[in-house]
Amino acid sequence: MFNGKSVLTGDYTHYYSKDPAFDTDHEDFDHERWVETQDAKFLPMKNGVKPVEFTMHRLDAMEEAFIADSGGGNQAAAWAVRLAVKKLAGLPDEELDLVVEAGYRCVSREWLAQIKGVDDGDLFYELVMRIRREKNHVPKS
Repeated sequence: MFNGKSVLTGDYTHYYSKDPAFDTDHEDFDHERWVETQDAKFLPMKNGVKPVEFTMHRLDAMEEAFIADSGGGNQAAAWAVRLAVKKLAGLPDEELDLVVEAGYRCVSREWLAQIKGVDDGDLFYELVMRIRREKNHVPKS
């Protein structure tokens, strides 16, 4: 459930763990460690290719309240992804289909449907889990 307040605000980057640009057979490949550390050594890449880069933003308290009131479950997860993803890089057509819906600038339902179709929903699930992780992230002192 997406409720409570974000600890941090601002943008962050996400790469899909199954992006074909990554050398997943390399001994250093560890997507989870990359998420934790942001250390590029955990995302070794194949020569000559770049992964798709998602620029996402940490949801603010108003967005989180809207998501919490959206009905929960899949509906809440869909809104979280639609609100958090702000930019793509590394695709032939890098333009996101941004719309204004329910008073928020977000990606379109059609774009979300494409994301949900990648690897039987694995990309969508990974984005949702990253949003949750960022929401609960506590900076180290």
